[in-house]
Order: sequence, then C-alpha cells, then structure tokens
Amino acid sequence: MAKTNSRAPSSRQQTYPFLLRQEPSSKWYQQLRSHLKKWFAVNKRDLPWRKNRDPYRIWLSEVMLQQTQVVTVVDYFNRFTSQFPTIQQLAAAPEETVLSLWEGLGYYRRARNMHAAAKIIATQFDGQFPNNLKEVMALPGIGRYSAGAILSIAFDQRHPILEGNTFRLHSRLLGVNADPRSKPVENYLWEFSTRVLPQRRTGDFNQALMEIGSEICKPKKPDCQHCPLAKLCAANALGIQSELPISGKKTIYEPRNQALVIVHSHKQFLARKRTSEEWWSGLWDFFRIDTSSENDATNRRTIEAELQEQIGISISLPEKPTKVIRHGVTKYRIRLACYSVAVDGPMPNSKKYSVVTQNELETLPLNITARQFLSCLPDQDC
Repeated sequence: MAKTNSRAPSSRQQTYPFLLRQEPSSKWYQQLRSHLKKWFAVNKRDLPWRKNRDPYRIWLSEVMLQQTQVVTVVDYFNRFTSQFPTIQQLAAAPEETVLSLWEGLGYYRRARNMHAAAKIIATQFDGQFPNNLKEVMALPGIGRYSAGAILSIAFDQRHPILEGNTFRLHSRLLGVNADPRSKPVENYLWEFSTRVLPQRRTGDFNQALMEIGSEICKPKKPDCQHCPLAKLCAANALGIQSELPISGKKTIYEPRNQALVIVHSHKQFLARKRTSEEWWSGLWDFFRIDTSSENDATNRRTIEAELQEQIGISISLPEKPTKVIRHGVTKYRIRLACYSVAVDGPMPNSKKYSVVTQNELETLPLNITARQFLSCLPDQDC
C-alpha cells in the first residue's frame, strides 16, 4: 500500500481523499500538454492505422487493440483491410469469412459486433461512419472509450479516453491511492481525462497518452528515466511508481479438464460449428468434452462412450494424449488432452458433425486450440 502524503489536505483533496497530493495547477496541465506534444512528434510509432484519418481503419484498430498487443494486431489489421477495405465490403461479407480473418486474435465477440455494426452503418448511414457521439455509442461493441478514441482521432472532436494504459498512467501522474476501477475513482479519472484535453489535435493527444502508457509507463518497471512526464508525476516524486495503480480484487481462476479429439480418415475430418450458447460461437471445432480429472487413463472410457453416442461408431483412443495444451478461457484454466484418431473406411454420418476436407479446414474459422493441435499433426496429413 502506498504511503499517504504528510501535507495537510486541500479542500479538493477532502472531496477526493484518494489523491496523495494536491490537484494539479493550470501550469501543470499546460506543461503536460506541451511535453506530451513534443514527445509524440518525435517518438510516435509508424502504425498502419495512422496512415490517414479514415474512421473505419481507426475503428478497426481500436477494436483489435482491445486486450491485444500492438505487435500482434499489425498483421491482422493489414490482412483484414486488404480483404475488406471499406465498411460496405465488411457489411456484405459472410460471418464465417470475417471470423476466419480474426482467427487467433481471440475475443471473437469483437469481430461479430463489428460485423453487425458495419451492417448498420451500411444501411442507416450510407456506409459512412457516423461522427455523432450518441450514434457511435449506439453501435454494437462500441463503448465510451472506443467512441472517444475514434471521434477524436478521425474527426478531431474533443472527447476523452480512458482505457488500461491511461488508467495506469493517470493513477501514477495524479497519485491515486485507491483502485482506479472503483466507481468514485473512475468517475474522477474521466473528469481528469476531459480537463487535460487540449482544444485542438485531441486525437494526437489521446494517442500520445496511450503510447506513453504502452511504451514507457508499463505495468512493471516503468521507464521513468525516459518519460517526458516524469517531473510532473506524483508517483515518481514519491518513489512509489511500482506500487500504483492499486489493484482491485484478483480473479480466482478455476481448474477445468477437457479432451479434444480429431476424428479423421484420408484427409477428411469430423467438425462442427459451435453454437451461440457456447464459447467461440460461430467458430468450428472438433470433438470436445469435459472430463473429471487430469487422469487420462480414467477419462478414456468416458470420452470413448461420448464419441460413440455422438457419431455412432466405436473408437479406441490411444493410451496417452498426442498433446496436452494448457490455456485460459474467462475464469477457467484448462488442461486440454488432445487425441488424433484415424477411422477405417468412410467417415460416419452424424447430425451434429459435418465431414470437411483438409483444404476446407484451412479456410474455415477454427478456435485457437483446435487449430494449434491440427497444425502439430505430422504434415497435417491425417
């Protein structure tokens, strides 16, 4: 826990007791804007969505960057915009094609929401991204932060932003000695995010804030030595950079055991499209079942019985899984035992599964663990 400031609190601090120092002066705001502007002019990264102010490209980048690092997003962004250079083309695309281009990026609801929003824009706004805050926030998947980022960067409208990087940056700059995600603190940080905005070029300013948070004011070991805002930072002055922001309640993760079985015969596979009630809705998958423990020998009979019930034939699993993948979904930490099973003769008919070829699997959107296991099979030639 960060130390409290020994100074007598100002009247403003009595209203906001979570601040470790007096609220910044107007001179402080001016210096922050000036330092940030100069730093960003020299240090901003050359990113594909910064080539112009096309709101569609900015919107796409903001959606892709949610919970995903820039280095991962760049290639996905380039492939996506190559396939769908306009909102109208995205709106007209089949969902499977959209999800296929999103495969491996995760959080697939982002792609489905963006596809749904593109259809609304195509029909209600003649394919032109709206420049009204209320209309933008009414689109699927766009909240206060995303709307502010898009409108400020694309249209230079004066809207604040507050996301992971700026939550952390502002907490350190201001000396916020409380969980920044708690409602009173979050409300205060939104107020601050509005007050700090310059009158012009707010898009560049907002991007600069995010860039500082991403590249310098990192969660661990912030690079204060190279930060243009170090002399303005309360956490730096108090030597508590590593203690802020204060973390909220930690998620308690639950262990879960599953099996994944690829049933194949002569470059044909049994696969199914996952339903809207399941994880990875709209993506394709192989046979997947919850198991009771990490004991693969004990689980074999359960998996074989489930396979027989679902596809109507008796299958004998190998004694040990071909591969074990450990991954996370929401609050679960999953051990996935993966098996590859060859079937003699034609593939069985099943109401729940489709027979797809190896070439079709290359274009169908698979969830990431299914693709990961498939790609590790010898020559992918099952």
